[in-house]
Amino acid sequence: MADYVLTPFAVASYPSLFKKSATCKEDRNKPENHKYQLTLLIPPTEQSGDAYKALKQEAMSAFLKKFDKEDLKDKGFINPFKDAAEKYGDAYKGWIVIKTKTDFAPKVYDPTGKEITVGDDSTLSGVVLRAFVNAWAWDNSRKEKSVSFSLSAVKLTTRKVKSPDSAVDYSKVFDDNAAPSFGDELESASAEPDNDLPF
Repeated sequence: MADYVLTPFAVASYPSLFKKSATCKEDRNKPENHKYQLTLLIPPTEQSGDAYKALKQEAMSAFLKKFDKEDLKDKGFINPFKDAAEKYGDAYKGWIVIKTKTDFAPKVYDPTGKEITVGDDSTLSGVVLRAFVNAWAWDNSRKEKSVSFSLSAVKLTTRKVKSPDSAVDYSKVFDDNAAPSFGDELESASAEPDNDLPF
């Protein structure tokens, strides 16, 4: 069984949890290439916590299973933790964005822990949630190397963020530290702290 880590609280973007969608423009008319996917926007207030550190450590561990540490300095290395402001605008300055995807329908749980089997993806954009993910390293013919995240399950909260607001204290928006229960079939990996991460 793969090790999974529980992400910090994040805002859902481009969710496709109940129906597969294209991961790129080229695949829009190729349903055989569609996947379940979810982009996570992680606010600055969540980036100092243990969950975020464990997520970065999971990415580092996955990378080193396939590549050497020196490959992190290679010009083909792509950081999986991206600056959200570059894609979403200056309002998201300081936020981090990661993408997750899977070929298999992820489990989705409501705030009470009840599994949702039928839902509308369009209502989930902006919802604050946590997810169980595991990382895997890859490379391609263009000599690029990186890490991607497979999505296994998500736990929704009752909170929703329509847009970032400098007047909002996100430490209060994301203050629920209770680990969601995803069922006995999933195990959260424990990550040793590593201060030498490139992300």
